Amino acid sequence: MAVTADNRQPGTTGVLKAGAVLDLAMAVGLLVACGELEPEAVYGLAFLGELGLDGSIRPVAGAHDMVSVAGPVDGLLAG
Repeated sequence: MAVTADNRQPGTTGVLKAGAVLDLAMAVGLLVACGELEPEAVYGLAFLGELGLDGSIRPVAGAHDMVSVAGPVDGLLAG
């Protein structure tokens, strides 16, 4: 099995991310890209959270502020 590591902000070219707030979103994106999740299953959803090495989702500072400026979403999964 190939392993993919990505340390870039989504929607940018070559910009390194700071912090772990986008870990969960990038993991979900990789699952969609690999065909493990259907794009329709996550369409309109927002994902904020740090992923632990054990697969746990950890809370992130500032999640409330990020959600308030994110705009309308159908659902939110935040650690």
